[in-house]
Amino acid sequence: MKNWLVFLLIGLATCALQAQPSSEQTTSAPDPFQLELDRIQTERGYQEARYAKEEAACYQRFAVNDCLRDVRVRRRLTMEDLRRQEIAVNDVQRRQKGVEEIQRLEEKSSLQNQQEAAERREAAIQEHKERLERAEQKKIDKQQAEQDRLSPTPRTERDKSSDRPTAESRAADKQEYEEKQRQAQESRARRDKALVDKVGKPPAKPLPTPP
Repeated sequence: MKNWLVFLLIGLATCALQAQPSSEQTTSAPDPFQLELDRIQTERGYQEARYAKEEAACYQRFAVNDCLRDVRVRRRLTMEDLRRQEIAVNDVQRRQKGVEEIQRLEEKSSLQNQQEAAERREAAIQEHKERLERAEQKKIDKQQAEQDRLSPTPRTERDKSSDRPTAESRAADKQEYEEKQRQAQESRARRDKALVDKVGKPPAKPLPTPP
C-alpha cells in the first residue's frame, strides 16, 4: 500500500493553500492532485498488463486453475489498493476546493465591507461638517437678531447694505459646498467602478446624503 503518498499529498496541498497570496491569482505549478491521479492511473495500467501476462503464463503450467486463482487474487488486492488511493486523493481535492471557495468569498466580503466602511466614514464626516455649519449660522442669526432688538433706531438702507457681503459670502459658500458634493460623488463613482472591475459585483449603493 502507498498510503504514505496520500498523506504527503495532503501535507503539500495544505502548505500550498496557506502560502497562496490570493485566491484570484493562478500559478504555473502543476496540480499535485492531478499528478497523483495520473500516477495511480499509470500504475493501474502497468499492473493490469503484468497480471494479464502472468495469467497467460499459467496456461503453460500443470496446475492451471491454482495458478490463475493466485494471480487473480493478487490482481484484485492490487486494484483495490489503487482504488483506495484514488478515492483518498479525490476526497482531499474536494475539501481543498471547498476551502479555496470559502477564502474567495471571505476576500470578496472583506473588500465590500471596507468599501462600505469608507463610505460611512465619509458620510459621517460630511454630516458633522454640515451640522457645525448650521450651528454657526444659527449663532450668527441669533446675534444679529439680538443686535437688532437692542438697536435704538431703525436700520437705514445704508445699514441694510452692510448685509450684502454676508449674503454674497453665503452664496459663495453654498457654491463651494455643491462643488465638493459633486467631487465626492465622482470619487464614489470611480471607487465603485474599480470595485466592480475587481470583484465582478457592484457594491451596495450608499444612502443619499442628508440635506
